[in-house]
Amino acid sequence: MTYAEMGEKGAEEIKMFTIYFVRNGTYVGVWPHIAVSLTLFQTLQFFEIVNSALGLVKSPLFTTAMQIVARNMVVWLVLNQVHESHTSIGLPMLFVTWSLAEISRFAYYALNLIGLNIYLVTWARYTFFIFNYPIGSLGEIFIIYASLPYIRKRKFLTIELPNPLNASFYFDYFLICSIFSSIYVVPTLYLHMLRQRKKALK
Repeated sequence: MTYAEMGEKGAEEIKMFTIYFVRNGTYVGVWPHIAVSLTLFQTLQFFEIVNSALGLVKSPLFTTAMQIVARNMVVWLVLNQVHESHTSIGLPMLFVTWSLAEISRFAYYALNLIGLNIYLVTWARYTFFIFNYPIGSLGEIFIIYASLPYIRKRKFLTIELPNPLNASFYFDYFLICSIFSSIYVVPTLYLHMLRQRKKALK
């Protein structure tokens, strides 16, 4: 899948969501209509980490990896496992902001690969995140929070003592830690992206 096609995919995802919302007047129930597309698309973005590592795109490796790993954790280990999370207001928040980010980012990458620099596209690439990133991050937190009681009740990805490894792991505690870590991580990455924006739009 090319960068141009990935950008088109983001636009198609927003179109699907909008049609569902207009027809039904709610986002509740939209997940089955977007699940396969969203899961596949977010998984394919691991290639962006590889492209960043190889220098094929200008995205910083560390921040790119953090964002993609965090997104896939939410998609694979929360949304695809805890169906009760689908009613959270976080679902439309992250879905729409992720899709908008994909449109601008991959349009920018596609043009750069063929040596074109269109200011409007560059501006969108380094501006949309100003509202996309905080809203999307908050959406992820809402979804994780909504899933916690069910993860705890079902003991999903939980390892309790005693066991041969003599170690325990509680996925709900891990997710709680990820929420608290976002208090530091999200502003730090946000400020980093603002600095990147300043450099790119000189």
